[in-house]
Amino acid sequence: MAFDADRSDAKDRFRGVFDEYRPQLYRYVASRLTDPADIDDVCQEAYLRLLRIEKPELVSRPQDYLFRIATNVINDFYLKRRREPRGVSLDAPRTGDVLASPDAGLEDAVASRMELQRLQAALEGLPPLYSAALLLRKRDGLSHREIAERLQISLHTVRKYLTRAVAQCRLKLKEPSS
Repeated sequence: MAFDADRSDAKDRFRGVFDEYRPQLYRYVASRLTDPADIDDVCQEAYLRLLRIEKPELVSRPQDYLFRIATNVINDFYLKRRREPRGVSLDAPRTGDVLASPDAGLEDAVASRMELQRLQAALEGLPPLYSAALLLRKRDGLSHREIAERLQISLHTVRKYLTRAVAQCRLKLKEPSS
């Protein structure tokens, strides 16, 4: 009986955390997804996974855990998408009786890959702490304070590194590709 009561209390606690942090969670998820239609699904899945925790008493900061779960759901979402076969639209745009450029998807994919390679080169050209701070912020979604703790530097230094890293990446990306 006590176990069920503890579980019920934990669910109520998690429900309260979800309600309190819902706006931040939606913004966090929206910043990482390309299709706004997927935001609700990812947030709901994160909430359900939070409720399914087998030992809720081990979760001391459920809001942090909720955001970590959301990150995992997003990663799972993109992995699943990569594995799914791409469909072909039967309603392809037409120019007269001839289908519009059948290689447009390939061209977009090549352009995206080239842009990604340029971004990778820009990141590799940064000093190690600049790139670490930038990746912790943009890829991992850590706050400035969390980055400062992780890298053992001051909050002011984190802001300085992020500003310089973004500026250097922008400059590098503006250069014509070779």
